[in-house]
Amino acid sequence: MLNCQFTLATDEASTHTPLSANFSWSGNGILGISGPSGGGKTTLLNILAGFPPENLTQTALSWDENILHNSAQNNFMTAEKRPISMVFQQQTLFPHITVKQNLQFARKHGYRKLPEQQFRALINSFDLEDLLSKSPEQLSGGEKNRVALVQSLCALPELLLLDEPFSALDSAKQHETIATLKKCVKRLNISVILVSHSFHELAYMCDEILFIKQHIVTGPFSDVINQLNINRYTSNHVEPLTTFLAAKLCHYHEDEQQAEFEIDGDKVLISCSHYPEQIENIEIPAHEVSILLKPAKGTSIANCLAVVLSDYQQSGGEIVLTLTLKKQSLYCKITKKSFNQLNLHKGLSLYAQFKATAIHIF
Repeated sequence: MLNCQFTLATDEASTHTPLSANFSWSGNGILGISGPSGGGKTTLLNILAGFPPENLTQTALSWDENILHNSAQNNFMTAEKRPISMVFQQQTLFPHITVKQNLQFARKHGYRKLPEQQFRALINSFDLEDLLSKSPEQLSGGEKNRVALVQSLCALPELLLLDEPFSALDSAKQHETIATLKKCVKRLNISVILVSHSFHELAYMCDEILFIKQHIVTGPFSDVINQLNINRYTSNHVEPLTTFLAAKLCHYHEDEQQAEFEIDGDKVLISCSHYPEQIENIEIPAHEVSILLKPAKGTSIANCLAVVLSDYQQSGGEIVLTLTLKKQSLYCKITKKSFNQLNLHKGLSLYAQFKATAIHIF
């Protein structure tokens, strides 16, 4: 359990980001942190890791039974004593020793003892065997990223802090590394806090999300991200509007290359060329969703879900509908003409349909 309360004091001459926090997190799984640049995401990680800024005040910070920082009691646990590892944006590998020696050093001075079998498994999982004899300066940016991740895991911390850890990886290697990391932290029983600007990284990695913008909002991933999506889209139309939904894999039809997922008790089909391992969130673009007053017959569109029109708002020349399932909601964009022709209003029962090929999985 993480309990976090602090204030960053500022004045007119200060260059520090104003930020106050008062939240708790169960410590189960992976917590994602998002927010605008300069909002205080990295500052929060530094505070947790034991590198507080000078303007930190009114601090009460604990991880399980460990009091990390309590300003009222003048109690501060130094970084090296905390059961926490952090992977910085700029990797901190020792340049004068090899990759293998970097990993062995982290293992030797870790918080818990990593068994030899697990040590070898990490090296194999992240495909580091050919890099072990190299020095850090001989590595590419992506290779340094992977080594830094394994180095932090070798210390076997209780809590792992990741600050944009996949930024130097190409998209294919990024997806592979994220999948591997998820498996490893679960196997090693390590809690993770991940800072990322990428909603897709957060969707694939995280169970909950915390959004920072001078204050902190936390909650289930899809709830927070979808609210941020609709706010951002209706204010500037910069990016396409999409919906993220929590989903559970039920079955994979290999012959049809389709996966069957459950969303709020309803089944949906998704085109997928391979078994979708570790998928917990799906993404549906709002422009791929259409609505019906009653279910259609004789259509190639695979998915049709009963929904209720819970809200709508005009955005430019279109209407953005919020369609509620049992617990979750998805967005749909239609024209004002269609809105009027269908005589839509809040509370109306409808059907939302979308193609199996329209859904993105993570």
